[in-house]
Amino acid sequence: MHEPGDALPAWTLPDADGHPQALAQWKGRPLLINFWATWCIPCRKEMPALVAAQRDRAGHAQIVGIAMDDPQAVRAFLAQHPLNYPTLLGEDAKPDPRAVLGNTRLALPFSVLVDRNGRIARTHLGPLKAEQLTQWLR
Repeated sequence: MHEPGDALPAWTLPDADGHPQALAQWKGRPLLINFWATWCIPCRKEMPALVAAQRDRAGHAQIVGIAMDDPQAVRAFLAQHPLNYPTLLGEDAKPDPRAVLGNTRLALPFSVLVDRNGRIARTHLGPLKAEQLTQWLR
């Protein structure tokens, strides 16, 4: 299990179109990884704040969603609710990245802030508020 201060594992996950994406491509700026699912109401409620934070911090920080859900459900959701940040598919990842990052309950939403050096800075279980996002991504 990884904790704050540890390096983010070198994960590559497919995006919604099935293309592999390495999380390391965003090294060099703060990275907020947000684990979510289409059926998770708190996840869906925090999405407008994530979209606003990505818009406000574009070029300085990056948000990446990791959907822990059926890929078809994710694609259908994104078609109806486009996001301005990348969404990767984590449902089939083994071991479960949430557990590796300290979320042993596998609850959602779960967010991980990675610093510009690729180290885990903090984690948060539950929805993030706009004020938290501003503080985390400054």
